[in-house]
Amino acid sequence: MELISDVWAKPHFAVILPEILGQVMTFLPTCDLTTCTFINTGWEIEARKRLLTRKTVTLTPNNITLPGTIIPLRGGNRFRNLYMTNFLYSCPTILTDLLSSHAHHVVNLKLHLPLADPNWREYLVHLLTFLHNLGTLHITVVSYRGLIYPKFLPLSQQPRHFWKVRKPEMDSSTWPESSKLVEIVTLFPNLNVLSSDGIEPAVLHKFLHRGPPTLAGPRVTITRLELSDPHFNLGHFSEILQIVAETLESLKFFGMDNCPPHWLMNQASIVFPAMPRLKVFGIRQSPASFRMMSSQCSVVMPRLKFKFGGQSEISQRQEDFETSAAFFYSSFLREGNSVGVTVKELDLPLPPGDTFRTIGVMGEACEAAGQLEPKNVDFEEIELVDLVFYCFLFGGIVGHWTVGSGREVLFKLAAKEDVSRDTLLFLAWSMFFVLLSLVGITSTTWRIILYVRNLKQANISLRREIRD
Repeated sequence: MELISDVWAKPHFAVILPEILGQVMTFLPTCDLTTCTFINTGWEIEARKRLLTRKTVTLTPNNITLPGTIIPLRGGNRFRNLYMTNFLYSCPTILTDLLSSHAHHVVNLKLHLPLADPNWREYLVHLLTFLHNLGTLHITVVSYRGLIYPKFLPLSQQPRHFWKVRKPEMDSSTWPESSKLVEIVTLFPNLNVLSSDGIEPAVLHKFLHRGPPTLAGPRVTITRLELSDPHFNLGHFSEILQIVAETLESLKFFGMDNCPPHWLMNQASIVFPAMPRLKVFGIRQSPASFRMMSSQCSVVMPRLKFKFGGQSEISQRQEDFETSAAFFYSSFLREGNSVGVTVKELDLPLPPGDTFRTIGVMGEACEAAGQLEPKNVDFEEIELVDLVFYCFLFGGIVGHWTVGSGREVLFKLAAKEDVSRDTLLFLAWSMFFVLLSLVGITSTTWRIILYVRNLKQANISLRREIRD
């Protein structure tokens, strides 16, 4: 007799425990993962797998000779992130042996790369040949002037294309030196994400605009772009955005400087083309701020001036919006920009310690701390109807005040998490009392109408009695 039981169809809890731990530990912070390594062997193995993706091994000519710099961990796990610096194009035997043994586990590489020597490209290619699974390459251009670099001789003929590197990141402190990076454009024909900070625009153009593909393999399709420019020359962003407009899904400006509003009058506009697939638009402002010495209530805005070109859809509904009201208005809401961009997530936080403000023509401000307190300031005349509509659209109304023309404007001037329960209750009770007032006025009006009507009827009856 064959016994069939559902108990045997389901694996024991001890069998599926590693899978459960793996899913749970994905959401744990690093400190909690470290604590999990002390529980037992099973927990330690699963926790270390996640820790290895968050930790970075720093490799220098000094510590490479030390035992245990990179060692295989329990279960065959190895570090995934590698940071190499100060090697100056030298590839000693110990470095070659180390890369041969461990580099195939590395998926993220950060490299300090001095470009003063003519052999820098061959050196980079030689390193990348060991990193078979490398997906992200972060190049920091550094200047080691006055140093004599050893003659680098590659051991063999290296391949000239690295298809798995899809996320190159580049940053440099000087444009002229970064212009040499154009020599490595052909090494990465399968880009998906590109991040640059202080890189010569010509290099970005070469990375983004290559024309028809001449090599076998996937075509370059940029879906995520992150840009930063510390030199305040933002005009070249227009051409870059035009190149990637058709495929771009995420666009972020980071490290953008801040300035008073009236400084933007002479700022070159960034032409914002139609981006049918754009979902994420972000601006990370610099913690440093230019402050106006003539005003105690100074205001700063991102040093960005957008000019939109032919969008067909307006910004979609957002649950949270964080920026100065004036920047949002001038960039997206005013009449000239009535057709905006199709965005599903707006990420525009102000610098740390700053507050939300409404600004005037010359940078005058009203601070929003808790309940809004209007200052004695002449505000700029603006179209208020659309502005009120959008503020309602974004929700989370925290206060209101009256500006120049006497019309009432509603703003959300705080982050979503900053809208306290007391504020919402206050607004709810306020609306309730307003409704009660309206009901009271309506009932009083009806009583007056009925009273007048009764007087008229009494007057008519009195006249009839007098006639009779």
